[in-house]
Amino acid sequence: MGRITLPIFDQKQSIVGFGGRAVESSQQAKYVNSSDSFIFSKRRCLFGLNRLKSPGDLVLVVEGYFDVLSLHQAGFTNTVGLLGTELSNEHVKALERLAHNVTFIFDGDEGGKSALLKCLKAPLKNINARATLLPQGDPDEFIRTGKTVELEKLIGRAKGIREASIEIIKQRAKDEKLDDLAEEVAKIASEVADGVEASLFADEAAKALNIPPWVLQE
Repeated sequence: MGRITLPIFDQKQSIVGFGGRAVESSQQAKYVNSSDSFIFSKRRCLFGLNRLKSPGDLVLVVEGYFDVLSLHQAGFTNTVGLLGTELSNEHVKALERLAHNVTFIFDGDEGGKSALLKCLKAPLKNINARATLLPQGDPDEFIRTGKTVELEKLIGRAKGIREASIEIIKQRAKDEKLDDLAEEVAKIASEVADGVEASLFADEAAKALNIPPWVLQE
């Protein structure tokens, strides 16, 4: 099986690249984008930017192409996608130009949890960033299975990035080895761009793991 290929536009309605979405779950890479070039970089581009309408100074950010398409069809025209990659500094700069309020919607799988945690590394101090982790599936599935109202409620209950991340750590602590999880969390804390935010995250994560904060700050 191949992939469904979609054009990626910039705000000037020009095609700058293409994105391929796996048809079968067994395919190794879910998303494949054009190679980086002078006009395209997956760390800089946002899918759906050419169709974005952002009333109320709020932009929704999802992981994949079909999430964007389904949300737009359901009336969430203030949605863009990350092209299946983690949030970058360049993405943040682009989002700062679009709206002050940004809500990230992550898939309810391990990849979604990991993507949310990685948001901590991005410099988000100039936007009001919040996140919601879906209980299962992705936004596209919610729309296609008639759960639009439920998705809207989840978006309305979005939490701050740090608070949402701590919830994930608490959940993972029930099933994973403490040493391995603490090592991963410490690495994330060391990569948080803002020093104050890094300290607050380390303190709250340590409390969630029931360990001394210095363990995560070394």
